[in-house]
Amino acid sequence: MTKPNLDIVRPVPLAPGSLVRIISPSLPSMAFATARAERAKAALKALGLRVDFSPNCFEVSDDGWSAGTPQMRADDLHGAFADANVAAVLCAAGGATSAELLPHLSASVFADNPKPLIGRSDNIVLNAFLQNRARVSSFFGVAYVFQFGEPVIPQETITSFRRSLMTDDPVIYQVSASRTMGGRDWRLAGHDDLPLQRLRAGHHSWLRPGVGSGPLVGAELNLIPQMVDEGLLDTAGCVLWLDAGKPELSYTYERLERIAKMIDLRAVNGMLISDNPWIDYGEWTTLLDEFIARYLAGTDFPILVGGDCGHYDPAWVLPYGDKVVLDSERGVVYRDEKDADNSNHTYGGTMSHNDSNLMAVTNVFEEVLGKKAGPDDDFFSLGGHSLLVVEAIARLRNTYGLKVPARQFLNHATPAAIAEACAPVERPRAEDRRDEIGASR
Repeated sequence: MTKPNLDIVRPVPLAPGSLVRIISPSLPSMAFATARAERAKAALKALGLRVDFSPNCFEVSDDGWSAGTPQMRADDLHGAFADANVAAVLCAAGGATSAELLPHLSASVFADNPKPLIGRSDNIVLNAFLQNRARVSSFFGVAYVFQFGEPVIPQETITSFRRSLMTDDPVIYQVSASRTMGGRDWRLAGHDDLPLQRLRAGHHSWLRPGVGSGPLVGAELNLIPQMVDEGLLDTAGCVLWLDAGKPELSYTYERLERIAKMIDLRAVNGMLISDNPWIDYGEWTTLLDEFIARYLAGTDFPILVGGDCGHYDPAWVLPYGDKVVLDSERGVVYRDEKDADNSNHTYGGTMSHNDSNLMAVTNVFEEVLGKKAGPDDDFFSLGGHSLLVVEAIARLRNTYGLKVPARQFLNHATPAAIAEACAPVERPRAEDRRDEIGASR
């Protein structure tokens, strides 16, 4: 197994009340999808997060493809990272013009002010810039308008966002039972208010079993060549993620062949490949089997196909540039408790032990009660009762590895007080934990 470069800063998780800045690095979706933008704001508020918007977020370029000029969009990204009040930066949408920002970006702004950047689609070039130029990890998989603007957001997506960004616990990404057949065209009249149609089974399979680990990097197939040319994709020792992006098999195979000639795929430690939801799953895996036989003969790293990691919903929120483990027994694992390297990460910013406990308790309050909870909100005033106390205690233990006496809920049942009273317990085996993304409740 190739040894990867793990020298990277991991941003501090978000706490209740954290401010999320929305930027538009590509499509000008904020100017047109106003109903979705309002729904997205409400969705983040329900997670206990505050939202504001970059100065040029609602701009439209002369050609209509972007939210202003490249310099305007780069200024918004710089400004969001430089603003000490902003805890995370969420891209409004993907598109085709995020790469136009690259010549205008300053790595020092991101290195000096590490915080989570979350994007999707072509925003991935910004994730790659942070990893390669600023040595800061980030996240990909969701966008403000497209995922959070849905009339009904898949619970799997919400849970993935919460686990990946609002805790510092290990995460095991579990595949959803069903998914959409591609993305929604929200521009069609009357189409945008309908719930997502999850008509495809949640296919996934290990084309090759085993265990491999390394920083997770990659992109849609059509973006990989440009990222290589820009010097933004070093795959040696990494887990390589590939998103089909387009339905045509001939196009897909041509892109895979081109990538195999540009990148030494024998030096990667694992591959995570999206489903291709527009075609039969058997045809998709057959094409990949042929590709593996031709270009990866003699290698033995694990290869997972499927999962919630493509141009469809629900969506995993995955770390970019941070270490993941591909394990055919456990799945895709982030912040693996079994991994000694996990405890050696440098966090950008500081988070006390009690801050971590408070995030965990607040998350459990909101999951059990179905309501937003602040640090000083009383469990019973929010509608809790004795049976829900039992469920909350069980969730704290099984999901977060925290124990708290039941009497604490009788003495002072606020997240802040319970966080103070929490103590760590020996975590159960990873396969028995309930912190798996998308786990049924």
